[in-house]
Amino acid sequence: GSELPFDLDMSPAVAARGKIRRAARRGEKIPIGYAFDAQGRPTTDPNAALDGGVVLPIGGPKGSGISMLMDIMGGVISGAACAGDVGNQFLDYDRPQNVGHFFLAMKPDLFIPKDEYLKRMDTLVQRVHAIPPAEGVEEILMPGERERRFEATRRRTGPALSPQGSRGLAEGSRQGRTAVSAGLPYALRVEHPMKINDYDIDIVVQGFPGKSVCHGGLGWSSVVLLRAHGRILVVDTGGFSMRTMLLKRFAERKVKPAEVTDLLLTHSHHDHSVNYPMFPNARIVIGAHELDWSLTVPWGETPVPEFYMRELKTYPKLHTAKDGEEVFPGITAHLAPGHTPGCMVYVLHAPDKDVIFAGDAAKNRAELVSGTTDMTYDDAVSKTSIDAIWTLWRKRPGNILVPGHDVPMVLENGKTKYIDKREAAISAWFGDDMETTTLFKLTL
Repeated sequence: GSELPFDLDMSPAVAARGKIRRAARRGEKIPIGYAFDAQGRPTTDPNAALDGGVVLPIGGPKGSGISMLMDIMGGVISGAACAGDVGNQFLDYDRPQNVGHFFLAMKPDLFIPKDEYLKRMDTLVQRVHAIPPAEGVEEILMPGERERRFEATRRRTGPALSPQGSRGLAEGSRQGRTAVSAGLPYALRVEHPMKINDYDIDIVVQGFPGKSVCHGGLGWSSVVLLRAHGRILVVDTGGFSMRTMLLKRFAERKVKPAEVTDLLLTHSHHDHSVNYPMFPNARIVIGAHELDWSLTVPWGETPVPEFYMRELKTYPKLHTAKDGEEVFPGITAHLAPGHTPGCMVYVLHAPDKDVIFAGDAAKNRAELVSGTTDMTYDDAVSKTSIDAIWTLWRKRPGNILVPGHDVPMVLENGKTKYIDKREAAISAWFGDDMETTTLFKLTL
């Protein structure tokens, strides 16, 4: 007919088991009436419902009867598992689920003419739509109508996933695992450990080489964790928006911020320095000229966090580094002005290769290859610093360069080559509830 088809896709349970799993992932309670625990008691704990409990059917005894009828048609008659023997797709990986299905096809024009059937269906739909809505209800919808609207929207805007779901899927994809085995409760983790002689290096946050079009800089900078010689070092801190994520990622690496012994700041801009209070026991290293300059910039006009730099000046464990100085066992500081007057590049000199932490002296591959930069106080000075970085990089085969806003790289036959896969995405709320998000991947 002229109206949309009638699509009834439902579970005979009060709430689908997927909703209960989602509540468990988020640490939320479920309403009374959704499920019983293993002892047959009503519960608001989703984990109790999933661990030996049962999801309740709709309509009490009548709904229970419908559920049994479905089990008979899909399980008993089909020869598949039934009566609780269906495998758990989230836990049982050593055997098939053995899920049965029952399909029933009906030919309406065996009962009434096709045209009359279509006309009568249109009448039913139109009368449902014409029902006056109750107070607080915008409109009356047919089964499946809401989902069709969602489908049309998602075809325009992309798939909708919860933040937990999108992060878990991204993590599972990176590791070559399913979303289930990746563990949807966990945030997307950027785990890129490198073992270089006695140095254990983790790219805790991968920098991103871009700016927003309408909202200023993104400030997605690289944060590196290094462990060696009984000490724990962090290179740059990221910005305010990274704090919660950093705490979680350090915890995943079994590192407490208070255990960090050394913090190297490549320069004073907020997206690289402002989280230094997270590391209360760290010796903080910043270029001497950089700190002096940061205290003279006009307030409210630059990316320098003025109050934080002023406090850093009096920090008891502050060390202001000079060009060529060893600031950590095996790591030297190299002045690389341009992005800021006192930008530092830190170079780890391991027996097998060097690792160059370029900060924003060379923010990304485009700046390295082209020799031109974005956000510099002097193009010629930046070009000289980039040339110096290339000299450090070419010094030994296999040297690794970690830019301030890009994926780590090596040189292969004289050309830059990323040594990891870029990971970046934005999850946005464009829907009518907090459950629905749209994922925008910022990768090629």
